[in-house]
Amino acid sequence: MHQLIRSFWAICLLRAAPQDIPASPALAMAALGAYLGSGTTLMLADSAPLTALAQVALDAAVLAVVTTVLLNLRRHPLRLTQTYTALVGSGTLLNLIALPITLGLLSARGAGGEGGLFVMLWLVLLVWSLVVTGHIYRHALDIPLPAGIIIAMGYLMLILELTRQLFPVAE
Repeated sequence: MHQLIRSFWAICLLRAAPQDIPASPALAMAALGAYLGSGTTLMLADSAPLTALAQVALDAAVLAVVTTVLLNLRRHPLRLTQTYTALVGSGTLLNLIALPITLGLLSARGAGGEGGLFVMLWLVLLVWSLVVTGHIYRHALDIPLPAGIIIAMGYLMLILELTRQLFPVAE
């Protein structure tokens, strides 16, 4: 387990690639479970429990579909398990890093401040997340890193719009 976390961390640091993760459906399901748990915990800061879980489940499902389509278009369907495991495994670690930043931001705003430092940290984390996702897609799809980052940005826009449409915020 410790070695697996190290592998996901190495992916987050761009020192490893999805092909360094074992191609195990059981591992993919375990990583998905961790992703759902960490993502739901993160979303609880701003959403009801069922809504938080539904939003993270939507993200995980759309991520699986987008990744499957991309890998099939590039004729690399056998890379799906490792790619998806790398995406949700590294995403879990990034969610855990995001948790104290989110809580700090909410606390600062609740105290009447703007939370400038936490906003900056959130933006850094967002960029880091896009680069990590782009890095994973670069290796999985055999494309340049900038193209992988563009795919990551497109995915982010897609999931934000789907979430906005399916989970409207009451004003």
